[in-house]
Amino acid sequence: MKKIFASLLTLLLFSSMLLAQQSDTITNKSVSRMALAGLDDELIIDAIRNSAVRFDLSSDEIAQLKSAGVSENVIKVMLEAWNASLPTAPEPKVTQPVPENPKPEPQPSIQAITPSKVYPVSPEIMRLLSPTEGQVAFTGYVNPLSKLFTLYEDHYRRYADQLSGWDSQTRILISKLNDTGRQIEMRDKDLREKKNLDAKAYTAEIKALRQQINELRNRYQNQKTELIAAGIQIIKNLTALQSEQLGSIKSTYSEVGQLVKDAVTSPASGLNIISVQLNNLPSVELGEPYLLPATETLWWYKNTIASLRDAVRPWNDKIVQLVKEDSRLAQELSPIYSQMEEYKVDSKRYKVEISALKKQISAKEKERKQLASQMEEDARSLSGYLKLMRSEIETNLDERFTDIVTNITYGYQQFLRL
Repeated sequence: MKKIFASLLTLLLFSSMLLAQQSDTITNKSVSRMALAGLDDELIIDAIRNSAVRFDLSSDEIAQLKSAGVSENVIKVMLEAWNASLPTAPEPKVTQPVPENPKPEPQPSIQAITPSKVYPVSPEIMRLLSPTEGQVAFTGYVNPLSKLFTLYEDHYRRYADQLSGWDSQTRILISKLNDTGRQIEMRDKDLREKKNLDAKAYTAEIKALRQQINELRNRYQNQKTELIAAGIQIIKNLTALQSEQLGSIKSTYSEVGQLVKDAVTSPASGLNIISVQLNNLPSVELGEPYLLPATETLWWYKNTIASLRDAVRPWNDKIVQLVKEDSRLAQELSPIYSQMEEYKVDSKRYKVEISALKKQISAKEKERKQLASQMEEDARSLSGYLKLMRSEIETNLDERFTDIVTNITYGYQQFLRL
């Protein structure tokens, strides 16, 4: 008889609580009260599944629920109900008739932490960060690095154009020199044959051939001098190009580093992805071997572009992770702000609930500020990394130019037997 009476009392208590919840949302406190009242898990779970919910399921809050006697099964159902409520915020409940000319609802009193736009990182967006072989993607504070790809492509093309021009000039000069040399050999052979025909004095024909050979020898010497001068000018042009490109690299890296440091470093701003098309860099076919050492710089530019592309990826990944986390927090905040507005209709009645929601908002906004601080720190780290990269690149490029000048000089000296 006592058990039956206790069961009826429990049922009446649950019914009264359920009626009280019909115009309200079930919260952590509601569940704790039902557990402390000794209601069965099935009754509590039924109430959760048939009501609007507004739970705080942080680790601290779950610990408090357990201390109030809430079972693991109930907490599991609370998590399921909370996850189901995340995509859309609950609509405010209207407990009074709506007037013909309704007044606008009051704005939240927490002005310092207003909800921001949510930037979900969808699969479509992630595909933009995984471009094709001929593209490079940049996001957030990494965007300024696109200038470095433009710089290297420009340097490559200008260097390739000049190298092709030097090669064309050298081929023409060497062709003329070789042609003059062949003419000298032919006339020398003809002259020897005519001289050896007899022991008489030189004929007018022989004297004319001697005159032609002397003129050709002078021409050969002049052409050789012109080729030497062209080689010296190529060395000077290479030295000037070395100074120009090193200076351009230094200034561009400094500019990019500053842009990275000054970039917007808020995950709430989204990914802001840009994609740069990497154009096919033309190859250079040289007709003469003496300028072949100069092609090493072209390979250096291609390899540097490939290395830079690999270097961009981890920084993009850092930004994506922070934006994802910030988006998750923003999605969680959205229904909380909506719930706050609902409670503000009767702020006196829901004073305790409003206070709890403010704490939740403050905690989550604090997390978002920490994410922004982390992104700012990452941007500073990238700026410092660019300084180190610039120093290494300047050293490597300077070393290659110096080696090229040495090898081209040696090639000309060997060819001309200087």
